[in-house]
Amino acid sequence: MKRENLSGFSIIELMVVITVIGIVAMLGIPNFTNIKHRTEATVTANDLRKFADALKVYNLQNGGYPATLSSSNLPDAVSQNLPAAWKNGQYRWEYTSTDQYTFVLVYSLHFTSEQAVRVDKIIDDGNIAMGNVKMAPAGAGLVYIFEGEDSDNS
Repeated sequence: MKRENLSGFSIIELMVVITVIGIVAMLGIPNFTNIKHRTEATVTANDLRKFADALKVYNLQNGGYPATLSSSNLPDAVSQNLPAAWKNGQYRWEYTSTDQYTFVLVYSLHFTSEQAVRVDKIIDDGNIAMGNVKMAPAGAGLVYIFEGEDSDNS
């Protein structure tokens, strides 16, 4: 009996292709994760700066910072300059202004300390233990001090 010549892929060829695809995926996933974390840090740093800038405009126009602030009671001068992310619930935040400090605590971030350091490198000095950007207690978020003792703006 004569065997017909069948064309197709052998099991070995399929295993080689699957192995190569697996290796390429293993090399790409860490790079993708790193790019994602860098992007999140850059966006967060930019949003924090915009928040501070909106309040600095308010300060210039009104001769001081508002004592309290929340997404539900934004003065028009702040609301006009504040990005939508701060008003639409993307960020959960608390704002505080005292005689010594004006800062915002963003506590909806699920950042690792490495991501917080990235944000701090963009805004400040890369040291989250001191300076303008700090980790909130128990890693609950980030604190950005934009006026006060630790701020370069005082």
